[in-house]
Amino acid sequence: MKNIACFCIPAHGHTNPMTVVAAALVKRGNRVRFYSFRAFEEKIKATGAEFVPCDEFLPEVS
Repeated sequence: MKNIACFCIPAHGHTNPMTVVAAALVKRGNRVRFYSFRAFEEKIKATGAEFVPCDEFLPEVS
């Protein structure tokens, strides 16, 4: 098992494809920590990855 970190900017076009990658890595038995924003929290958690919020580090996304 490997420990893997994923980072994405808060945009659907970047996060959505990365959730597929994260899900595949989790399925292979890896521990995946996905750093992103609360708007994507449920989608990321659905992959089995650990969600780590980053909202406090950037201004609110509109």
